[in-house]
Amino acid sequence: MKRFNIMLVTIVCCNTLLHARTDADSTYYRRLYFFCKVWGYAKYFHTEVAKGRRHWDDIFIETLEDVKAAQDNQAYNQALLHMLQRAGNMTKPSSFLPLVPDSLKFNLDLSWIQNPIFSYEVKAELDTIQQYFRPRSNYYVESDYEGGSPTFDSDLNYSQQGIDSDLEEPYRLLALFRYWNIINYFFPFKNIIDQDWDTTLLEFIPQMVTADDNVSYHLAFMKLAKRINDTHAFVQSAVVDALFYGDYFLPLVIKYIDDKTVVTRVLTDEEDVHPGDIILHMDGMTISALRDSLRAYTAGSNDAAIEWIVNRLIVRGSMKDVSLTVEDDQGSREVILRRDVHRDDYYAMLENDGPIWKFLDTETGKLGYVDMGRLLYNHIDAMFNDLWDADGIIFDVRNYPNKTIWSMVRYLFDEPVHTAETIAPDVEFPGTVYWTSSYDGRGDFSRTYDGRIFILFDETTLCHAEYTVMVLERYHGAVKIGSQTAGAVGNVSIVTLPGGIETYFTGLGVFYPDYTPTQRVGLVPDIQVFPTIQGIRQGCDEILDAAIDCFLETGIAGHEPAQAQPDPVIELCQNVPNPFNALTHIHFRVEKQGRVSIHVYNATGQRIRTLFEEDRFPGAYRVLWDGRNDAGYDVGSGVYMVRLQSRHGTQTKKLLYIR
Repeated sequence: MKRFNIMLVTIVCCNTLLHARTDADSTYYRRLYFFCKVWGYAKYFHTEVAKGRRHWDDIFIETLEDVKAAQDNQAYNQALLHMLQRAGNMTKPSSFLPLVPDSLKFNLDLSWIQNPIFSYEVKAELDTIQQYFRPRSNYYVESDYEGGSPTFDSDLNYSQQGIDSDLEEPYRLLALFRYWNIINYFFPFKNIIDQDWDTTLLEFIPQMVTADDNVSYHLAFMKLAKRINDTHAFVQSAVVDALFYGDYFLPLVIKYIDDKTVVTRVLTDEEDVHPGDIILHMDGMTISALRDSLRAYTAGSNDAAIEWIVNRLIVRGSMKDVSLTVEDDQGSREVILRRDVHRDDYYAMLENDGPIWKFLDTETGKLGYVDMGRLLYNHIDAMFNDLWDADGIIFDVRNYPNKTIWSMVRYLFDEPVHTAETIAPDVEFPGTVYWTSSYDGRGDFSRTYDGRIFILFDETTLCHAEYTVMVLERYHGAVKIGSQTAGAVGNVSIVTLPGGIETYFTGLGVFYPDYTPTQRVGLVPDIQVFPTIQGIRQGCDEILDAAIDCFLETGIAGHEPAQAQPDPVIELCQNVPNPFNALTHIHFRVEKQGRVSIHVYNATGQRIRTLFEEDRFPGAYRVLWDGRNDAGYDVGSGVYMVRLQSRHGTQTKKLLYIR
């Protein structure tokens, strides 16, 4: 099926879902909503189900038949009661339930148990589970290592269902119920997704019921995965591969710049398209309409990550001739390109040519450059030996490194470096999380590099690449240059579902040592630089050029590090650390004349308040944030970031706001 049929499929799905619902439909969907909660709760909290001796999926299928046949609420409750009784009697505990702070229980909301839809008997069974539950191992969920992300290998994948025929409703609902409960109890970032997860369940129950062909089902599931706002939440299946991926690429790399789809590289000798060309149409469809159709199914932690993934989808597909309308500074023109670069060749072409590390020509000082995407473990000694006398080294992490950072740290730090605080779901106490400190290196090297470090990144910097940056930036005086990263740093968890679906999520949360978040926010540069269309047409790498300029402006090794006297500076007027309240002033200092702006961002990276945006002379100033957003509403207690920017640099501080 051609990818451009997606929009037609989308319209058909939407029309199907918008037809008038009968009261019977609404009642059925409401019952499914609570059935999902009861089934998932018993799966992860019932002592006998946790042993894996009862095939909980089979019991779901059988109970669904009773739920669907229920003529009234009494029959519905009888179906739920029968399911819970089939689980067996809860084992009475011999110890007290451990006390877990509310701050570690944000995935554990059991208030739904008291909903009046449940009969007294069902409530009694649910209350018994809650009363008798104690943390314990569970057949259906484990950790890949202590303090790691959850795994669900004991769940059956039903890989053959939906292969030769459309997947039946019970298995579509099983996929929804299983995935919803996994995210509900084990996604460490459920508290920062855009839409309430209960609301998402209510939204997708009708979609799974009515998605009576495989295309509709798989597309609905892609939209479901998108709801968790996680760049790791990609979905794979034979149906999805046929709709979105394909084995071939156009010989182009594109980027979304100023709301335009711009060619940044041409990977072959193609002469009809050039870097800096703006794509206007593709196979008769406007590029904006095509991007909209792909965004609807593209998961990402932030907009920058979504647009990056959409860029890849645009150039990928089946082998064919593709008609493009492109525009340059001379006007628009029509071109035909062959999509015939196999995916293996395409990814190989993306790698930079030339040496993996080298010296760059600069006006003063010796500046090294390292391509972290191509650097291998067995290169590390030679790389540092060659660049040891460099006054500065640029580490380019606009790629995916080969896990080399854990060996590089011995050259950079003379003691273990505290890189992060990680948050992991407690698989023995579903709905809760716990913290672990992450240190890298052993401090086992006799000498360490003493030059400057510059780190390059952008939206293509994802997961281990982001963690690599987090380690490198612990180096004294390190300067981060580029733009917002993909915002998904932790290890992934894999979920397999009926119909051959395999999907992922960030199962291990990674924060800075001071608990500044990275999920969705991504990493924040010290110097923010975006490529421009004009720069691409001139063959410039503006992010790399900014690093070179920074090196030349701040001097060579032995001079004061660039961040030792940052400009501008943010200081809280109350005692550090946080929390602060609506009476707290934010003090800042301006060292050089220029325009200064102060913005407040929430934990998902969304700008919610502009506090200050004016030209200022050198001096000390202060501004008050009253805890409200630009619309005048109180934002509520939580973690926020205040970012102060001038043309001389950027400073960001995490603030814990308490109303």
